This record gives sequence, structure tokens and C-alpha cells, in this order.
Amino acid sequence: TFINALLGEAVAPMGVLPTTSTINLFRRGPSGSARVHYRDGSIGTVARDEVHTFLQNLDDIEASRIRHMEIERTGPRLGEAAVVDTPGLNALDAFHERVTREFVEEADAIIWIFSATRGGAASEGSALKSLCADGRQVLGVLNKVDTLDPDERAELVAYLQDQFGALLLDVIPVCASAALELRTHAPGPRGSTEPKERQATAIPAGLDLDPASDPFIAVEDALERHFFERARELKRALTA
Repeated sequence: TFINALLGEAVAPMGVLPTTSTINLFRRGPSGSARVHYRDGSIGTVARDEVHTFLQNLDDIEASRIRHMEIERTGPRLGEAAVVDTPGLNALDAFHERVTREFVEEADAIIWIFSATRGGAASEGSALKSLCADGRQVLGVLNKVDTLDPDERAELVAYLQDQFGALLLDVIPVCASAALELRTHAPGPRGSTEPKERQATAIPAGLDLDPASDPFIAVEDALERHFFERARELKRALTA
């Protein structure tokens, strides 16, 4: 859900339980189709209209054959940045955990997602330390804050900042599901028009469609401030 809200497109599979069973690489592209990179080196293709169904219906056996998915995203959000959605560093599939670490080695920035229903576990601390050991910058996001009342939310954010503040650039509280609802029913950023192929036709009652109320603005501001602005500076310096 977080990835879909970030991209402004309902592409990645969603559910109450964790549903990322493959490593999904989202690149900017014109077609919205996908390439399936299998572990044996072969590559398959999935048409745009079938990508969501393909991901949603993957069983464990088929997922175990896949190294990673490369999916074209057509919306305007995040510019040309590539986004990699992974099962995490404690994936049940040892192969996927290894491939995840390979992608982490190539990453310019990392978003670490905490769940408000679980808090911050000790295992997350050790994983964050390993990520930061070689100088990587990590932005913390606390998702599912709609499950907390305001006092609980403030308390949990303060706890995460206290426990992991030395390892994180910031901790941003969000409700990805609310952001996704808004972003797939309201106009895109700065008046742009986003593809509507995968959107539901019914607008939820009482939904505030004002883009200024987008709960993900804080996430995008943090990405711009900590990562994208620096990337442009490095690019200008390299060009000079």
C-alpha cells in the first residue's frame, strides 16, 4: 500500500498481511508493462493490464522461480527515480533475502517502514545498523498511524526517534491507505493527469480530494530534502 501511494498508482499487491512475495523494481516507462526476471536467467513479459493480476495471484511456488520483477510506472510522481519494493531483510525465502541485499548495495537511499501495529523490534535495530554501517542514508516511515489515537501516535514516534534516531534521518508518521485513496481519485501533482486504468470508479464517501490534504506530502518533502536535492547537486558537480 505504501509503494502504491508513493507511486500514485495501484500496481503492487495489497492486503492486511504482508503481500510482497517478489522483489519489484519500478522504473519510469511509457507502456506500464512488466518483465519477469527468472532465477534461471530467462525473462518473461506481462502486459500492462495483467501486471496487477499477475502479482496478486502469485503463489509461493511461482514466486520462488522469480529473481525480481521490473515494472514500468507511467505516473508523474518521483520523476525518473527507480523504486525497489522488497520483502525485507528477513524474507522467508533465503534467495530473495540475498537479492534484496544486492539491491540494497546499489541503493542511493532507503525508506525503512515501521508498522504502528508492531512498533520497533530489536531485529529492526540490528538491520538498520548494518545498513548505516557503510554510510547509507535511511528515512524512517511509521505507517498505519490511523490505528492509533493522537497521543499514542506521538508516543510511538518519540519512542522510534529515541531508539533509532542515530540511524535515521527522520521518522515520518503516515497512513498509506488514506494517501492512496486520495491519490487515485484526486488530480495528480501540480494539476497533472495521472493514468486512471487501475482506479476504482466509486469515490469513498467523505473523502477529502483536496491535494493539499495529501498525508504523503511530508514523505515527499523528506525525500526531496534528504535525497533528491542532493542527487541534483552531485549531478551538477559531476557535469561541471
